[in-house]
Amino acid sequence: MKKSDRLQMALLVLVCIALYGQTIGFAYVWDDAIIFLNKNSLVVEPLSWRLLTEPILEGTSYMRPLVLLSWWVEFHLFGQIPSLSHGVNVAILILNVLLLRSIARCVLDGQGEALPAFWATMAALCYAVHPALIESSAWVSGRFDLLATAGILGSTRAFLAYRRPTAVRVAGVLLGTLTALASKELGVVTPAILLCLWMATQADVQTTLGQNLRRAFHTQAPVWLASALLLLGYFVVRRLSMGQVYHGIWGPDYLMALLRSQLPLEALKFYTSMVIWPFGRVGIFHPFSTLKLDAFAVLGNLATLALTVAVLWQAFRRQKPWAWLLMAAYVGIALVLHLIPLSVSDNVAQERFMAMPLAFVAMAFVCFPWRAAVDSRLHLRPRARRTAAVLSLGGWLMFATFVTASLIPLWARPELLWRWAHFQNPEVLNVRFNYMEAALSSGRSEWVQAEIDRLIKKNGGLEVGEQAIYASLLMRQGNAESLKYFEGVLHALPKFHAMPDGERALAFFPVPRSVVGAVYTNYALSLLLFEGNTAGALENNRISRWYMKNVSSGHLNYSDAAIYYALGDLERADRIVEENKDVYFDDKDKLIRQMYSIVKAFCESWQDKDASSQRACASLRQRKLLENHP
Repeated sequence: MKKSDRLQMALLVLVCIALYGQTIGFAYVWDDAIIFLNKNSLVVEPLSWRLLTEPILEGTSYMRPLVLLSWWVEFHLFGQIPSLSHGVNVAILILNVLLLRSIARCVLDGQGEALPAFWATMAALCYAVHPALIESSAWVSGRFDLLATAGILGSTRAFLAYRRPTAVRVAGVLLGTLTALASKELGVVTPAILLCLWMATQADVQTTLGQNLRRAFHTQAPVWLASALLLLGYFVVRRLSMGQVYHGIWGPDYLMALLRSQLPLEALKFYTSMVIWPFGRVGIFHPFSTLKLDAFAVLGNLATLALTVAVLWQAFRRQKPWAWLLMAAYVGIALVLHLIPLSVSDNVAQERFMAMPLAFVAMAFVCFPWRAAVDSRLHLRPRARRTAAVLSLGGWLMFATFVTASLIPLWARPELLWRWAHFQNPEVLNVRFNYMEAALSSGRSEWVQAEIDRLIKKNGGLEVGEQAIYASLLMRQGNAESLKYFEGVLHALPKFHAMPDGERALAFFPVPRSVVGAVYTNYALSLLLFEGNTAGALENNRISRWYMKNVSSGHLNYSDAAIYYALGDLERADRIVEENKDVYFDDKDKLIRQMYSIVKAFCESWQDKDASSQRACASLRQRKLLENHP
């Protein structure tokens, strides 16, 4: 195993499959709904540049055409099949692990390591089993980070092929950089990472930093020139396609807020500690609303800053290869330290952002001169040194593998993922809302009721979002009290649809527009079921369309059809159903069942209470519509 490259690579592939192969049976979760499930454009629309460059999230300028293209191809050829989407992610993860091993092998070969292949495999193994990779690998929307990582690692591997013709190396670097740029904005740091790798592999420690940098720019001039032109073209295309370079507002006020909160240091502390000791801390939410800037936190931030300065000293002053690899990791994480505004809700940090930097940390780990460092301080005998190495590294690998294997299943379904997040952060409003929404959608009404009871007992009432969830629960239970809760929610929400600048105001509102739209639709159905108010139901469903304009209209269309059936306008209802017959919507069968169940519940409540309802329900019974669709 120490000598066979093929066996080592096969081991790495088997480890990845053993850990992440289980995701083949997982569902779409979390922001998969916002990004590609609730809008069917990637399934039904023809391929176009507009389709591939639409913002990933509303109100942002995230342009990631390659990932959208991968989904477009996948969905058009096979449909939205979660197992296939997860399988693609696992394949990209395996590619990244093998690329990491190849890069580490190049670096170790240059250092004269006795077992370069073995230690390169150890670096890749540390990466593959690290719990911080779960989010990017077990979540379909983690493909942004996986593909960006593949692009940067591919560009790095091409760059390190110094013996290849310059044209071949430049082409490889450009292809990898373009892959990264088209997958995520992270790709802009690729040239800086390449410079760090040149310093790690080619710098002469006998000369000054300035001399080495001049030599790097001189000898690799074609790479830097081609990369600069590519980046320039990227920003031009981004400006033309998105209308802006970046959506965040950056200025003195933002900088002062960062100084007061020490948020960049808090984020850097999180990423640093997560690399070394991720156990017990892995999760999808790490909210800054729960941070306390006490003496202990400040000391932690100072320690993180001191460690960073030490790495900078070792890289710039002593020009150590392992330090330059860590510099590549710092470059890879620099864009998500809140130095620029991020659209990450309440999060200090996201583990998926570690997918690329963690690769260079793993390389730095195996390139660090551990033997010399240990011998200079502890003077251990060779046998004792080997035993300590096996126990420490082997123990960490076993523990990391166990933790990763244990946590991956929590990504299987939305309600499991949010139940776990709620267990970790039960007092974070966003987490509570998503947990209850996922529980309600999966039919776990007892979870929702238990949380509502807890909140009422603890706080004496409910927040607006929690009231909306509770109102939906009551509606599903057939409880007319849902109307009062919906009306309370709508009274608290601004009427953006009636404002002259409603779109602009809604863009800065903390509640997503799709959530606001869902409240209007659910209120419309409550009016229909509990008051028989078909006119009010149609009006509120119409208002919902204003909020849901960027979401596939399946839910609204079938809600409209249910209301028209209740009105007795069977021709119009049939036309809506027929028009949507061949249109793809996620979970379409569920929407159709829900439509008929709403009409059936309406007739059970109102067919004996007024003449119009009697006529409508009699017509439906005559056609045996409800009997044929239980």
